[in-house]
Amino acid sequence: MKVSELEGAELDYWVAKIYGFKDVFIEDGSLISSVEQDYANGILSTKPDEIVNGFILPYKFRWEHIGPIIEREKIDVCYLGNGNGADWYASKMLREVDGAKTDFHQYADTPLIAAMRCFISYRFGDTVPGDG
Repeated sequence: MKVSELEGAELDYWVAKIYGFKDVFIEDGSLISSVEQDYANGILSTKPDEIVNGFILPYKFRWEHIGPIIEREKIDVCYLGNGNGADWYASKMLREVDGAKTDFHQYADTPLIAAMRCFISYRFGDTVPGDG
């Protein structure tokens, strides 16, 4: 699937994968993890803040999670205001591939979705496998 088309639970799934969540899946349009169950059963000593009642909180709406990523990863986000559903642009120029710096960029209708698509494309490339 193209990263530029990720939205909803699929977008959250790939952000969760970057964060290191291993046992995550999409069910009925929501991102779910067994991490909270592992915490309840005493397998984990602390429960990640991102998980409430088994559901991973949607990153695309949470500035408190995405803001630090934007800052740490030095993702530029700007408003284009072109009115075509891709009003926001996010880019990251850093990674060197075959001796040349590569620009990772994505568009979306919100700044957080554009930034997370950019973050995902930086980590995984322009496409990701399947639906999560």
